[in-house]
Amino acid sequence: MITQKLAKWSVGCAFVMIGLTSAAAAQGWSILDEANGFGRGGIGCVQKGVQGEYVCLALRCIGDGPLEFALIQEGGDIGQGQPMPLLLRVDGQPVPTLVLQPSATVGQKRAEVAYDPVQHSYLLGAMTTGQVLEFAHFSDELGMSPMPLRGAKEAVDHALAVCAAATGPGAPTDLA
Repeated sequence: MITQKLAKWSVGCAFVMIGLTSAAAAQGWSILDEANGFGRGGIGCVQKGVQGEYVCLALRCIGDGPLEFALIQEGGDIGQGQPMPLLLRVDGQPVPTLVLQPSATVGQKRAEVAYDPVQHSYLLGAMTTGQVLEFAHFSDELGMSPMPLRGAKEAVDHALAVCAAATGPGAPTDLA
């Protein structure tokens, strides 16, 4: 069932995720819709060093829920439920850290943080104009993973358009 959802999601994407245990290297960001099981918005993924391990960063909402950043990964560690800092750089320049709250720490791991226009609009602006997003869990700056930002502007614009929380007071409506 989930494999079918992921297969539908990959159509039109520059990368393909196969089942829950593998992902191909990302070539950029893609649009999410409800059919994929990850919510609506945008997502970028990268293959990790071990076959079948991947990590994705999404800007999404689930149902009528709020806009949020979500880290979705297969393999590796995201801690045991404590807040998890995600260090970020765009084109080599530091951007504000996302502090995510893990919601699933075994199997396919997930951690989220609600979108806050005051705290996160600079990050979204950098993502929509940059070339490469680098990220690392906790404090492992040496182990930063690069993620191409090709398609991020369209994915972010889509997330802001389809997620009701993104249109609240103070939310950015045009990041160009």
